[in-house]
Amino acid sequence: MVDPVWEHGEKRGSGFKCKYCGTSKSGGGATRFKDHLAHRGHDVIDCPSVPPAVKNFFISELDKIKAKKYERQQDRRRRDAAARSTQYVDLEGEEEEEEQDDELQQALRHSREEYEFRQRAGPRYERGGGSGSGQARDPGTGVTIPTGRDIDGKYLSENVEEIKKEINKWKQEFPEYGATIICDSWTGISRNSVINFLVYCNGMMYFWKSIDVTGKIQDHRLILKEITIVLNDIGPEDVIQIVTDNGSNFKKACKLLAEEYPHIVWQPCLAHTINLILKDIGKWDDHKAMIQSAQYICQWLYNSNSVHSMFKSATGGELVKWNATRFGTNYMFLESFMKKKDQFMVWMMSTEYRSSRHYKTEAGKYAFECMTSVQWWANMQYVINDVEPLYSFLRFADQDKTPTLGEVLMEYGSLKRTYHTRFHSDMARCDRIMEIVDRRLASVFEENVFGDLRKGLERLFDIDRAARALQENTTSSDSS
Repeated sequence: MVDPVWEHGEKRGSGFKCKYCGTSKSGGGATRFKDHLAHRGHDVIDCPSVPPAVKNFFISELDKIKAKKYERQQDRRRRDAAARSTQYVDLEGEEEEEEQDDELQQALRHSREEYEFRQRAGPRYERGGGSGSGQARDPGTGVTIPTGRDIDGKYLSENVEEIKKEINKWKQEFPEYGATIICDSWTGISRNSVINFLVYCNGMMYFWKSIDVTGKIQDHRLILKEITIVLNDIGPEDVIQIVTDNGSNFKKACKLLAEEYPHIVWQPCLAHTINLILKDIGKWDDHKAMIQSAQYICQWLYNSNSVHSMFKSATGGELVKWNATRFGTNYMFLESFMKKKDQFMVWMMSTEYRSSRHYKTEAGKYAFECMTSVQWWANMQYVINDVEPLYSFLRFADQDKTPTLGEVLMEYGSLKRTYHTRFHSDMARCDRIMEIVDRRLASVFEENVFGDLRKGLERLFDIDRAARALQENTTSSDSS
């Protein structure tokens, strides 16, 4: 049921706009709007133009809400008092109203158990409730609400100590299963840079620490220094693998580390490596031109509210936006464009668009020329076809369930077969794509444990080698 307060204003997200005085508030919802109209509350200004009848109505509504809240609090206090009482009501011998008595007995028992649990748990116990309730929950008699100093002080310290105990217990598994250090750098929109370290062992992963490297040169020396510190904290003899992205700084640092500790294997992140492959392909002239053209049109679509409204109404949805550092999203963006091809062409030729002022702008004319051109859409499909198998490979590498080494090699083989089948009539383009793929994946497949596994699988599935071995075996049997 819609709250009657919205007949007197407009709901804007979690806030409101009053139709009488035009006052807007970004939060507070229906409750604050009623306070505004009834001239109640301290967190909202009074409406100077509300009609008296409307004001009196919402004064009455707020009084009813307050009365119901008071009744709930009184009922809760009565239940808590009954739960604390040592004299329990025994209704088993009563013959009348047995069903109602059983329900009452069960309610009293439940209330007593809940009260005892809250007493044992202390102030950290919270009864719950949605974040939209807008009111603080009454914790009950005998339960003290913790202050901000408590939460940020002793309770936080207690949680830290609990996590430390768990980690110390978990570290006892390092010698048996071996530990993997995972390292990744991150730069936010405010240009702050951090390097995060995580440790994995026996199916569990913990955040180890984070380092602020804002303003520092993240060369291989800095990376090597910080990884070495974490390595010494854990114990070099218990670390078997280090996983990082495939950046040149991480690559060089981990190679130097492997020289000092030969038992430690460096494993570059497969998803990041595939992302770099897409970056290299995205530098091709035809790919670069198509991505820039589509991005220019997209910026025009979203820079004007009226154009965006027309576009959304005509196509029935939004476009997938690209990310500057995740190059696979460029092709996700093009694919979302391609899925709306028919709707875009119909919209561009519609009277609504061609009679609008946007059609006469430079960007509007450019969008019209591109999206009504069959060749422009064909070029987009051509670019998407180049990377579609790679994008499937990226989804495989970036899934929640971490793939095994064997699964990665099998997926790589499937990728090669897909490209050879798709471009059987244009092997030059297939070879150009696979040259980039193999060059980037060389660090994944050749310079670590992947290399030995790959050679073993290639020998296992090498038909020519198997045929020669079979022939040699047959010849040897005949000779004997």
